Amino acid sequence: MKAITSMVSKRMNIKKYHRFLSNKVVGLLGILEDRNSSFRQGPAKAPKIIRQYFFEPAVNTWSELGIEVAERINDFGDFTPHSRNYDDICSSIEAEMDVLQRVHGLIPLTLGGDHSI
Repeated sequence: MKAITSMVSKRMNIKKYHRFLSNKVVGLLGILEDRNSSFRQGPAKAPKIIRQYFFEPAVNTWSELGIEVAERINDFGDFTPHSRNYDDICSSIEAEMDVLQRVHGLIPLTLGGDHSI
């Protein structure tokens, strides 16, 4: 009986999670920054390549919960931090994320950028 109760509660949580996600929209932002890469440069080139493959017709953009993910993405393009100071770079990226989250009410998702951000 305990196993059945656990399965039912998991299904209930999945339903709540599905309702939560079905109303949410993602704000996608590419971060063209890799000056602090420890080994190789390249993460700044990633946003363009990821978008190229993600929005390809052969890609399945449906989640396991039956949500069509691609139609819930608002792509805000790419952001290039112009400062050379690491703290300023992080602050400018945080400000962009804040705009996506607070002003537009979106879940921010970044592409690219090196591990330091």
